[in-house]
Amino acid sequence: MKASPEAQLRLLELADLDAELGRLEHRRRGLPETAEYQRIETRDGELRDELTALEAEESDLKREQAKAEADVEQVRSRVERDRSRLDAGQVSSPRELENLQSEIVSLGRRQSVAGRPAGAVRQAAGPARGGRGHAARWPV
Repeated sequence: MKASPEAQLRLLELADLDAELGRLEHRRRGLPETAEYQRIETRDGELRDELTALEAEESDLKREQAKAEADVEQVRSRVERDRSRLDAGQVSSPRELENLQSEIVSLGRRQSVAGRPAGAVRQAAGPARGGRGHAARWPV
C-alpha cells in the first residue's frame, strides 16, 4: 500500500524537522557555553563536597571544644570548692590541710593541661570555619 502524496509530504516535512533538531542539538553540544556549564557543574559538586567535609569537621571540633571546656570548668569548680573549704577553716587536721593543698596544686596543673586542648581546638576550628566560608563564597 502506497501513502498518499499528502502523507508523503508530511513525512518529508517531519524528516526535515527531525534533521533540523539533530543539527541544533549538535550545535548546542559544541557551544563553548556548554563546556563552561559542565565545568561549572563539576566545580559546584567539588565545592559542595568540600563544604560538607568542612561542616563535619567544624561540628567535630565544636564537640571537642565543648568537652574540653567542660573539663576545665569541672577542675575550676573543684579548686574553688577546696579553696573555700580552706578559707572557711573547715579543715581540722594538719594532714587533711596538707592533702587539700596538694590537691589544689594538682588541680592547678590539671587545669593548665586541660586548658591546652580547649585552646588547640579553638585554633583548629578557625581554619575549618574560614575554609567553610571560603568554599561557600567560591565563584561558581
